[in-house]
Amino acid sequence: MLTNKLSNSADRDVYQHLRDIELERRLEQAISGLLRDRFFFRAIAVHSQTEKRELEERLIGTVAACAICTPSEQWLGRHSPKHKIQDGKLWQVQNLRTHPIGARGKEAILRAIRITQQQRSACGAWEGG
Repeated sequence: MLTNKLSNSADRDVYQHLRDIELERRLEQAISGLLRDRFFFRAIAVHSQTEKRELEERLIGTVAACAICTPSEQWLGRHSPKHKIQDGKLWQVQNLRTHPIGARGKEAILRAIRITQQQRSACGAWEGG
């Protein structure tokens, strides 16, 4: 599959002639539009790379372990060349078995949200966004 061959620059050069760059641009624009129009993202302040990495790993583990979290029938991950993605609910394979967030982790997230909200308020950021 060609998409497996484009993950490093040497392979991209070898397989360049098989790519349809204009199609890729149109798809990227369409996907960006969907993300902009239909998805909402929030950020929270973390104070170190270690804290960020641990939080990310635990959030991934939480979603992966969630019994009621399922992908839709139209989820594009079902077409991934990686079986762990096809059969899973996330578009990745790392940290799927990480322990979910526990009570202490939830408190850390709530604290980070409060700090982020305070920082946004202090700098005059729009509260609704």
